[in-house]
Amino acid sequence: MKKLIDIVLLFFASVPLTMAGRPIAAIQPSSVQIDAPRISVSQNSVTITTSTDNATQTFEVYSMTGQLVKRITTTDRSATFELPRGCYIVRCGRWSKKIIIN
Repeated sequence: MKKLIDIVLLFFASVPLTMAGRPIAAIQPSSVQIDAPRISVSQNSVTITTSTDNATQTFEVYSMTGQLVKRITTTDRSATFELPRGCYIVRCGRWSKKIIIN
C-alpha cells in the first residue's frame, strides 16, 4: 500500500499544475509587495506610521472576538490613539498586525 501511495505522489509531483488547460504561474515573493505601516505601542497609546504621503488610509482595530473597536481614517503619515488593555488586530487593506496593550 505504501508503495502505491509513493507512486501516486510521484506521478502528481511530476505533472505541471494547470487551470483550464493553461499552466499556473508561480508567485514570486518579489512580485507581491505590501508597504506595511510601522506600529509602536507605549502603555495604552498606539502610533501607526505609514510610508505614504497625502494618501487617505483607513485603519481598523478589532478585538480578538472580531468586534470593530476603532476606525481611523487619516491622510497624515502618523496617527496616534489610545486603547484599553488587551489584544487587538490592526488592519489596513490586505495588511494586518496583532498588537498587545499591557
